[in-house]
Amino acid sequence: MFPAGIGLLFHDCVDTLCYYASKTKTLLVNNAGIITTIALGTYFFPRSSAAAFGGVIASRGTTWIAREVDSKYHVHIANIHDWLLDQLPGTVRSRYARVVRTIATPSRAISQYANDPGRQFYFINDDLVTELIAPIYEELAYRYVGQELLFHVMSSLGVPSGVARISALAISDTLFAASHNPDPRNEQFKDLLIGGAVFGTMMYFHGLPAAMLTHSYHNATIRFQEQLL
Repeated sequence: MFPAGIGLLFHDCVDTLCYYASKTKTLLVNNAGIITTIALGTYFFPRSSAAAFGGVIASRGTTWIAREVDSKYHVHIANIHDWLLDQLPGTVRSRYARVVRTIATPSRAISQYANDPGRQFYFINDDLVTELIAPIYEELAYRYVGQELLFHVMSSLGVPSGVARISALAISDTLFAASHNPDPRNEQFKDLLIGGAVFGTMMYFHGLPAAMLTHSYHNATIRFQEQLL
C-alpha cells in the first residue's frame, strides 16, 4: 500500500512532521496530527478512510449551508434546543450544564496541557490534540458509548427502532455540541451540532473508525482554513 522505505520523523517533537519515502523524496508538513491520522487511517481502515473523505465534505457543506440559512432567515436547528432548555426547571438546567462539563473534562485537560509551554511531552501539541486525540475520545464518548448505548436502552424499553435511532443520535449530538459551548445561540454550538449529526450518521452507516476519521478530517480542514485566512 505504501512506497518502499516509508517513514515518519518528528522534527523538534512539536509541530513539524517529516514524511519521507525512498521513491518520493522528502516532504515537510507543518501538521503532525492530520498526517498521522491519514497514515494510520488509510493503513488500518482503508474503507473507512475513503468514506470519511465523503463525510467531511458533507459535514463542512451542511455546516456552511446551515450558517448561511441562519444568517439570512434566522432559522437553525439549534433554536429547538434553545427552546427546550427554556422549558426546563432551573435545577435541571444546572445539572445538564454539569453533565456536559464533566463529559468534556478529559478533552479539556489534554487541550490545556497541549497549550502549556512547560509541558513534559512536547509531541502532544495542539494539532495532535485537535486532529487525533480529541476525535478518538469524543467519538468513543458521544457516538460509541452515548449514541449506541442510548439506542440499545431505548430499544429495550420498546421504543421503535427508527425513533430510538434518531433520538439517540439527537441526544448524543446535543451533548457533544454543548460540551464545547453550552450556549445554543453560540456559533460554535450551532456548527458542532450540524457537524456532530454527520459524525453520528457516519457511525451508523460506516462504523466507529469512519466517524473518528471524519471528525479528524473535519477539524483539519477548519484549522487549514484558519491558517489561510
